[in-house]
Amino acid sequence: MPIELSKRYYPFFSNARTENTYIRGRLVKSIILVPPLDKVVFLNETATEILVLLGKGLTPLEIVEELSHLYGADRGEVERDVTSFIESGLREGFIREEGSRRVPLDKLENSMQLTQGYLKFPVDVDVEVTRRCNMRCVHCYSNAMPSGEQGPPLEFFETLADELGEGSAMRVLLGGGEPLLRDDIVEIVEAFTSRGLAVHMSTNGLLFDEEIAEELYRAGLRVIQFSLDGIGEIHDTLRGFPGAFDRVVGAIKTAKSLGFTVLVKSVVMRANVHEISKVYELISKLGVDFYSFNRAVPAGRARPNWSKVYVLYSEYEKVLGSVKEALGGSRMEAGFEERLLHVAKPSVAEPPSTCNAGISYISIDANLRVRPCSYFPERFTCGGLYRDWESLKEAWNGCGLLRELRGLSFEKLEEPCRSCRRCYGGCRAAALLLYNRVTAPDPLCPLVERLGGLNAGGRESN
Repeated sequence: MPIELSKRYYPFFSNARTENTYIRGRLVKSIILVPPLDKVVFLNETATEILVLLGKGLTPLEIVEELSHLYGADRGEVERDVTSFIESGLREGFIREEGSRRVPLDKLENSMQLTQGYLKFPVDVDVEVTRRCNMRCVHCYSNAMPSGEQGPPLEFFETLADELGEGSAMRVLLGGGEPLLRDDIVEIVEAFTSRGLAVHMSTNGLLFDEEIAEELYRAGLRVIQFSLDGIGEIHDTLRGFPGAFDRVVGAIKTAKSLGFTVLVKSVVMRANVHEISKVYELISKLGVDFYSFNRAVPAGRARPNWSKVYVLYSEYEKVLGSVKEALGGSRMEAGFEERLLHVAKPSVAEPPSTCNAGISYISIDANLRVRPCSYFPERFTCGGLYRDWESLKEAWNGCGLLRELRGLSFEKLEEPCRSCRRCYGGCRAAALLLYNRVTAPDPLCPLVERLGGLNAGGRESN
């Protein structure tokens, strides 16, 4: 539907912050958090300005007139920019045709000193609250098990929550292991939500009954992610727990009945690649809000089982095509390996954003080690939070590994990444896990597969 220039449109977001940061050649002026999925959206200077003007009640026509006069720009070009941005905002959900939410516009009007390369403080903080788990999934990237580390005490999370609230983080992603094995998980959630942070939790669903669900909801949790890797016995086998499928389906129903925004994630492997379309059909009927399906990363237990779990991109692409086609008539949103779709078929996909590990995202494991992301091997960490570093901010700005990741350029990457230039090398964690070099190619990339699969770009590390 074309944008009506004389009609009012309304910004829709729950939190925002100003950055003024260049990230790999692109200016990030501001960041907004969009409910109900708490989607993070990065905006450049023009986009931020348009959003602020919409929030002040101007119509697209009035915005075009103001920006054309202010910058002395061609009116036709400004109109194309404004209408294109509003169309994008309507698709992404951060602009709506009806105004029903008070948005924090003042947070977009602050001016800050221009910085380079990474954000002043992470937007997303992934926290592994425990490494204990009541399943033994064949593909578990953290090698979680019943005897895994309990995780830090509640006081740690309260201290971290204080720092994240003061440092303008936006989302906290609680995972494990299985978070619901902690007796104090409700208090952990409340520590973060009480500081104004959006909290997401990932669970296998075994312990998610109505009682704990209601407690978590009262504590401020609104977004929850369940793992579902197949239908019936397929899911049970991959998760190492008989009856797991029925339990997680029941958990999804409970979460939806209580008003949670529900995400479902599938890890695509050889044993279940034919199941993904069936999972999509099931969760569509259950009213799930977001579906994420990605191939396994060679970390944790997936590494020794790599030949069993690895799926060629060509097989994954077939699944991707069928689900994307079904999404056309669905209210559900989906996440998948979009960057690889662009590499494989650049004519049908927009250039992807770069990996945010160490740029806007950071991970803290159950042993308090700070890592660029939760997939990074444990031998590549920034050290211990509140042990080697007095604060997360100090680790964020001082860690050598993070500086190396932020400084990667096409020239520093190995082939085929150096010549491809369609993304910044894909997943650096996967490269480290298989090749032991941060500059190595992403083994999950279709170009690497065409050049010889896992042995392209160097030998596998032991």
